Amino acid sequence: MKLLAEYGAVALRRAIVEALQRNTPRASSVAFLLRRQPRATPLSLDLSHHPKAEALDIRPHDLETYDELARTGDDDDDEQ
Repeated sequence: MKLLAEYGAVALRRAIVEALQRNTPRASSVAFLLRRQPRATPLSLDLSHHPKAEALDIRPHDLETYDELARTGDDDDDEQ
């Protein structure tokens, strides 16, 4: 029931079918297959006991920044 609530009926059905096709019809196999997929509904986070956290302003940024950092690190290794 927890997997149904977290991933939704469509994803759960798909994982059960795949587990049966792989001849691994166990709850752990279905859970493993579901974890490979994004969740149907995002997890909720209760911040009611943390008013300072609720007031935070989080601004998303471009994830390519991390690619640039990785390339810079690789360039430093080449110079040595």
